[in-house]
Amino acid sequence: MSKKVLEKLARIMDEEINDFKQLLEYEKLKNKVIINQEVDKLKQLSSEEEDILEEINKLEEERESIVNRLYKEYDLKSEKVLSSLIKVLPSEDDSVKNVLTVKKNELIRNIKDLKKINLINNKLLMDSVKFFSYAVNSIQEMDTLTYKKDGSMPKEKDNSWLINKQA
Repeated sequence: MSKKVLEKLARIMDEEINDFKQLLEYEKLKNKVIINQEVDKLKQLSSEEEDILEEINKLEEERESIVNRLYKEYDLKSEKVLSSLIKVLPSEDDSVKNVLTVKKNELIRNIKDLKKINLINNKLLMDSVKFFSYAVNSIQEMDTLTYKKDGSMPKEKDNSWLINKQA
């Protein structure tokens, strides 16, 4: 039974890897969209990402179920993680062990890459929010362009910081 279960585990991991690669591509697109301040496109990408995340959650639950089943089959008592399971698989399953190890490492690599770009995107978003908050506060503090009670214009204020003249 375990050979088929291990093969199913490998297939599930393949699906997870593909989903994480797709998620990584979305995050790279989001990076460009954030820089270009394309809010509608950002909403669309985020919505599409949610679908992928739901699929990943389903796959993860299925993968955990298989790992739990294998732990029971091999009567293992250690922490239920894939690395521990791979170590205790019988030697006749060496090819499957190698495949699972490669897939595990690829999953870990994809998750690390995703985390890196996600941190960059979050930083870009926070910087954008800070900039717009600063700009709004500064505009609110500016003198208005209305006439004073005596009919004269208010003294002009230097608002050159709003426009990048070197751009």
